Order: sequence, then C-alpha cells, then structure tokens
Amino acid sequence: MKKLELLAATALTLFLATPAIAQDAPATAPETQEAESLQGSDEIVVTATKRETTLLDTPIAVSVTNAETIQRAQIRDLIDLQTVVPSLRVSQLQSSANTNFIIRGFGNGANNAGIEPSVGVFIDGVYRSRS
Repeated sequence: MKKLELLAATALTLFLATPAIAQDAPATAPETQEAESLQGSDEIVVTATKRETTLLDTPIAVSVTNAETIQRAQIRDLIDLQTVVPSLRVSQLQSSANTNFIIRGFGNGANNAGIEPSVGVFIDGVYRSRS
C-alpha cells in the first residue's frame, strides 16, 4: 500500500510541475521593444469583410504578397500574379471581359457568358458582371 501511495504522489507531483517547465523566461525590455517595432511595421489590415480587421482576426484565408515580391517577379497584371499566389488561377480568352478567376478551386471553369462566375469581380466596390 505504501508503494502505491508513493507512486501516486510522485505522478501527481510530475503532473503538476509540467506547466512550470513550459513557461518562457520574461523578455528583457530591449527585446520586447524590438519585437513590437518589427510587428508594427508589417501590420496587415484586411478589408475583405467591408470593415478593417487585423490578419489574425480575419475569419477567411488570406494570401499576402508584398511590394518587393511583386517587383522581383515583375508582376504587371492579375495573370502574372498567379505565379506567386498558389491558390489563384486566371485565364483570359478573347477579351478582358471573358477573364476567368478560380480561387481555391472555386470558379466557373466553363467560361460560359450566360453563367455568372462563382468568383465575383469588384472594381471600386461595384460588382462587374460578365455581360
């Protein structure tokens, strides 16, 4: 019986001490200020839900491309953008009105002029229909 009590006490002590091992040491003041300045300079504000939210508070998937990547990849239009955004496919047939967007597998792959696509195009907040 004594062995069982000793084993239970040891197991309980190890179980209760585990969270203390996982704690980080407190950061010094210069490290904290440096981390905050790095995070503040690259803050991403998402307006896809028609209100400004941070990237962490946004309930949708977001692909971010910065200006340096756009310049390095020589991106001039949305067709070029698909080279750096893995979930975007853009196809253009005879005219820009027939441009087809597929995002994360959703889109109108048939490119039928009589069917509105699954991915909407908004220019300055106004929906642009295919017809």
